[in-house]
Amino acid sequence: PGHPVLEQLAVALDSSKSMVSLLSAILEFASIAHDEIRLHLQAIDIASLLDQAVILWRLKFEEKGLRFLVTKRPGFPATMMGDESRLKRVLDILLDNALKFTPQGEVELGIEASPEGLALWVRDTGIGIPVDKLDLIFRPFEQADNSHTRQYGGAGLGLAIAHRLVERMGGRLSTESTPGAGSTFRLTLPLASCS
Repeated sequence: PGHPVLEQLAVALDSSKSMVSLLSAILEFASIAHDEIRLHLQAIDIASLLDQAVILWRLKFEEKGLRFLVTKRPGFPATMMGDESRLKRVLDILLDNALKFTPQGEVELGIEASPEGLALWVRDTGIGIPVDKLDLIFRPFEQADNSHTRQYGGAGLGLAIAHRLVERMGGRLSTESTPGAGSTFRLTLPLASCS
C-alpha cells in the first residue's frame, strides 16, 4: 500500500491539473465566442503538420492498445496558406476525443484534397454517438450523454472550440457516427494553395 499523504497529494495534483485544463478551455472558448482571436496566416507544410501529429499521438494510442492509422490520399496540396497553430489545435482536440472515447480498435487520421481545398478526418472505432445527439456535440458544455462526463472526464468544450475555430478559418466540421461502432469527424478548409 502507498503512503496516505503521497496518495492525497497525487489526488490533489490531478484535481488541480483538471481545474487548470477546464479554466484554460473556458478562456479559450470565451475568446473565440467574442471573436477575440486573430488568424495568423502562413505557409503550412501539410505533410510535415501531419507527421508532427503522428509523432505526438502515436505513443498515446499505442499505450492504450489502439492501432493508429495514417491515410494520405494523393493529390492534396503540399503547401497551403493558413493558421498552423489553430489547425494543430483542432487536430489535437479531435485526436484527444478519439483517444478518450475509443476503448479498443483503431483510430485513423486522414488527409485528402477536397473541392474546398483540404479535407482531414479522424475516424475511430469507439463508443459512437446516437443520431439524435449529433447536433448537440458542437455546443458548449454538451456531451452526447452527460454520464460521459463522469466516465470519460471533460466538460464538453473541446468540440465546441474545434467547431468555432474551423468556422473562424472559413471551414466546416461535421461528423458521422454509429453507436457502438465509432465516429468520423471531418473538417474541410478553404486554404489557398501556395504552389
